[in-house]
Amino acid sequence: MVSLKVYNWEVFERSMRRYVGFAVVIVTIISLSLFYKSWDGVNGIIGAVIVLMIVGGYLFFLSKANTETKMIIKPEGLVIGERLVPYSQIKGFVIEMDKTTLKLRNIVLVYEKTAEIYTLKDKKKQQEIFFSELSKIIPFLENYEQSGLDRLMRKLKL
Repeated sequence: MVSLKVYNWEVFERSMRRYVGFAVVIVTIISLSLFYKSWDGVNGIIGAVIVLMIVGGYLFFLSKANTETKMIIKPEGLVIGERLVPYSQIKGFVIEMDKTTLKLRNIVLVYEKTAEIYTLKDKKKQQEIFFSELSKIIPFLENYEQSGLDRLMRKLKL
């Protein structure tokens, strides 16, 4: 059984400006709400719920993406964390590389209609072993088609 350490999601390296911008947007929403006195009654409750949902959702997805897990090659399928994915469901896999540093960045599991992206965490030698074993079972694809929405979300690093 060969394994590979990955993050449970695609992890983006974001700059400090992004976090400061997010905080500025939230503070602006709160400030404008106070200025226009929209925190009174039902409007205030709805506004507070919306702000809490935005901040809570962002923090939830941020914590979910940074969870380290393992991919394990087993005879019955690929185990990702606690989930078993049969090889028959996987069309192939793609490895993404950072263009500037030439470092392997992500492994993309391509299914019939979707794709799952995991950021690599393991050492280069272990990655090579894992990819060579995985390519014996499922095909290594040169590239895959992303939908327009997927490309936009990845460009915005969402």
